[in-house]
Amino acid sequence: MNKKLCGKRILFVFILVLALSGWCRAGEQSNEAAAWGDPDAGEQSAFAEKFKVVIEEDSLVHIFKKGGPIMWPLLMVSIIAMGAVFERSIFLIAEQGKRNPKAVEKFFEAVRQGDAERAMQISKESKFFVLRTLGYALEHKENSLASALMFAQKQEIKRFRAGISILDTVITLAPLLGLLGTVTGMMGSFSLIGGELSAPGAITGGIAEALIATAFGLGIAITSLVPFNLLNMQVEKARLEIESAATQLELLMQPPASTVVMEDKYNQLKLKFGKGNGKGVWRGVPDTSARVLNGQQL
Repeated sequence: MNKKLCGKRILFVFILVLALSGWCRAGEQSNEAAAWGDPDAGEQSAFAEKFKVVIEEDSLVHIFKKGGPIMWPLLMVSIIAMGAVFERSIFLIAEQGKRNPKAVEKFFEAVRQGDAERAMQISKESKFFVLRTLGYALEHKENSLASALMFAQKQEIKRFRAGISILDTVITLAPLLGLLGTVTGMMGSFSLIGGELSAPGAITGGIAEALIATAFGLGIAITSLVPFNLLNMQVEKARLEIESAATQLELLMQPPASTVVMEDKYNQLKLKFGKGNGKGVWRGVPDTSARVLNGQQL
């Protein structure tokens, strides 16, 4: 038993010594690799550095700096365009929430019944731009219904067109600023050709400045063109909606054609028969124009 136990202990010690020696050898190899440099680790670090440089060169800030001083006006123009689009979007969303077709139907029903006071009250309670236009025209119908409708329509369309002129200016101005950047960049490049031929980087830098400014100017103009057309479509839609409602109001406010014809006949008969002593007399015939107006025979 003692011999078997001693053999097991010797085998265990031998295995332990081998394990310790292998661990020490691995530590020495790692130290040598750190001292002399691991090729794989060096390649990974070099790739990381190159990737970092590429990211920095392709970043928007780096491109903006390479575009030259003309990029600052382009940045201001783009911010103005974004602000105008954001404000118009909020305005259209708010106007969409104020739409009330049922109130428009109630308004026309009140006008059809001859209740102008109730119709104006409905228009004042609603914030729908169509009802505001109709209410203003109905309130000033004594002067001129058509003129009041036209004035109110222009005021509402003016609200819808606010901000569109800003986008129109940006669409025109941004490419011109980009073209100005192109000219200044090319001027800087050509100024270096005569003296510093040994510095091609400076020459290509001017060309890059010209191309970047042009690209940014065209990009701003193209991006602003889409909301510009969409806003114009909304303005045209509001104009057609107001004109349709205004035409309906004018038709409801006009007297029936039969009444107008009878009134014209009555006036013609009065002029034809004349008046005498307070009674219509013409060769002994009494004034019968009133009976004609009522559909009776002379």
